[in-house]
Amino acid sequence: MMRGMKISLFFLFIGLCIFQKLYSQSFDKAVPSVYSNINLPTNKERTLVERDFKGSYNINSCLPPNYVRDGSIDYTSFIQGVLDKYSKVVFPDFPVLINESGLTIHSNSKLYFPSGSKLFLRPSNNGHYEMLRIHNVSNVILYYPVVVGDRKNHSGTDGEWGMGLSISDSKNILIQKPRIDDCWGDGIYLGQNSNPNINIQIVKPFLNNNRRNGISIISVNGLKIYQPVISNTNGTSPMAGIDFEPNSNNDIIDSILIDKPITFNNYFHGILFALGNQSGNHQRYINIKINSPIDDQSAYGISFKLEQNHALPNNPKGLIEINKPVLKNNKIKSLLFYPGNLDNTVTVKISNPKLISTKPDELLKIQKELQDNNKNIIIQ
Repeated sequence: MMRGMKISLFFLFIGLCIFQKLYSQSFDKAVPSVYSNINLPTNKERTLVERDFKGSYNINSCLPPNYVRDGSIDYTSFIQGVLDKYSKVVFPDFPVLINESGLTIHSNSKLYFPSGSKLFLRPSNNGHYEMLRIHNVSNVILYYPVVVGDRKNHSGTDGEWGMGLSISDSKNILIQKPRIDDCWGDGIYLGQNSNPNINIQIVKPFLNNNRRNGISIISVNGLKIYQPVISNTNGTSPMAGIDFEPNSNNDIIDSILIDKPITFNNYFHGILFALGNQSGNHQRYINIKINSPIDDQSAYGISFKLEQNHALPNNPKGLIEINKPVLKNNKIKSLLFYPGNLDNTVTVKISNPKLISTKPDELLKIQKELQDNNKNIIIQ
């Protein structure tokens, strides 16, 4: 068995090296309109939100005389001053430049980004930033933020933690139709310093050309993501559209629903489960449900790296349920099961998968692979 695992790891490594050489040039593909258009705010939606924000503070009022409307001058301090003072705020309807300090959002804030609004990050060599920061707060709503990181003009090479939207130790957060592009790290990061996020909803995000992951799910108890579109994630590993990857046994991955996600042309993984860090002193229960995911042209449609450390007191329990996945035109493999899944203690159920592949009988071969080399993984 060990010899078979070593051979599998060897060929997996060789495959990744070949793939990286073949696809290391230009990677960012145009997202098909059938995917990209579904998450745009409608005129009706904007009209309803604008009615709610009538009389709210408009950031234009705080900008200096003769302010520019082309995103060429840094207005971070002016905007942060408004966010520190007012809870219901309308952003400018034109591009605004901010720096790597980012913007901190407070509890009980409601922010609206009208048509034409866009936050650009001033290029730097800083490998760690958070353009929009929601940390240790509650009761926040963001409507239609458009955020563009600095990866195309980043002046450094170090780090991978430049985040478009960072949510940590927070609860009761609603993000409506965000668009986040070109970040040095992740489009959206859900983590913790002391406590898990609680009751987070993200509705129809569109995340494109971010460098590390589209969405990193590190610690959250109660997460709903509806119809995300995540494309062209590339630059530094793991390069996944959605990455479930707790940092330690202190993190929580529980009560998660992702409905109808679309992952397109992500460098390695459409969706990745990397749960090895959940072993430890605390007994953790992982509960994830994903309905009708579509992956199109990522190297791997859905990947499972579930090995646990049985030398530690507790390994996670729970269920990962994936219903009706459609995996299309994957460059290497539709479903990837790392050899370490022999040590898996979390049940995985994949129901009614549809694989659209140029590889003959791929699903039958994957099912045979599961019989020989994996634990607690069921394809129905």
